[in-house]
Amino acid sequence: MRARTLQLMGKKVSILLEAYKREARKLAEELKRLDTRIAQIDDLNQSYRQHLALPDLRAAEYRDATSILMRLTERRDIDVQRKDLLGVERDRLSRILAEKKRQIERLEEEAKRVIAVERLEKERIRETLAPAYRK
Repeated sequence: MRARTLQLMGKKVSILLEAYKREARKLAEELKRLDTRIAQIDDLNQSYRQHLALPDLRAAEYRDATSILMRLTERRDIDVQRKDLLGVERDRLSRILAEKKRQIERLEEEAKRVIAVERLEKERIRETLAPAYRK
């Protein structure tokens, strides 16, 4: 009975592990999306800075370009901060995943050990209940 309980506990932890893996995958996708967006913002930032270097730029164009550059810088800062926070979360999740995997392995090993002990106990009981051979 104890081995069955350990196996069920192992299954429960396996289900939790899968939930954490799903969360880790979502986090990886979000980090990838942020990296892409930061790269796009950097490209836009560079192109607007090149536009500002053009000769004969009107005041309105200059003002609009600098306004856009400020907003791009703000957006990039927000994305970098979010990426840093998600990086910390990814590290935390990786530690949790490693611990859950170790926990599953321990439960599986314990279940195997208990199954072997139960098998020996059943064999011992079977031997004591079996009739003796006649000579």
